Amino acid sequence: MSETIVDGAVDPADYEFATVQAPRRLEWVYRDAYRHLGWVLDAFDPEGCRNPAVHATVVNLRFRREHDLPNRELMNELQAECDRALGVIAARERVKTSLVHSSTALFGVVGASLLAGAALTLDDGDLLTPILLGALGVVVMLIGVMVRRPLTEVTEARFGLSNDDEYAIVLETSERGAALLSVPRAQDDEVFTLAATA
Repeated sequence: MSETIVDGAVDPADYEFATVQAPRRLEWVYRDAYRHLGWVLDAFDPEGCRNPAVHATVVNLRFRREHDLPNRELMNELQAECDRALGVIAARERVKTSLVHSSTALFGVVGASLLAGAALTLDDGDLLTPILLGALGVVVMLIGVMVRRPLTEVTEARFGLSNDDEYAIVLETSERGAALLSVPRAQDDEVFTLAATA
C-alpha cells in the first residue's frame, strides 16, 4: 500500500481489517458503500496496478472496522449483500470493457493479416491481388476504429440498465447500514429486532 490514512494510534486487536481490489472506475462506489457499513479507509494504492486476471486497472483499498460494532449480525448480512452487488457490477464492467477491446483487436488482427497477405503476394507478378488485399486490410482496420464508439454506446446502454438494480442494492444496504450505525449502542437489540422484521 502506498498511502495510509492515520487518525491516531490504531490497536489491531480492536479492529477487523479487509482488503478489497476495486476497479479504478468503481473506487468511489466501494469507498462509499464500505464507509456506510462501518468501515474506515485505512490505506489505499492511488497508483493502481494491472491485474492480469481481470485485465483491468484495479486499486487496492484496505479498510478497518471496530470489533464492537453495533448490530454486528445484521451489519454482516448487509455487508454480504452489498459485496455480492458490487461483485456483479465489477464483473459487468469487465465484460463491457472486454467486449469493446476484443472487437477492436479482432478487426486489427484481421486487417493486419490482410496487409501481410498483400505483402506476401507482391512477388507473384500480379499487382491487382496485393493492391486489393492491402486496400481490404486498411478498410477492415478503419471499420474497427469506426465501430468502437457505437459498440461502446451499445454496451453502456445494455450493461448500464442491468447495473441499475445492483446499484439500488448497494444504495439500500448503505442506507440501512448508516441507519444502524447512527443508533446509540444501548438501543442495539431493539434496532436489530426492528430491522430483522423489516
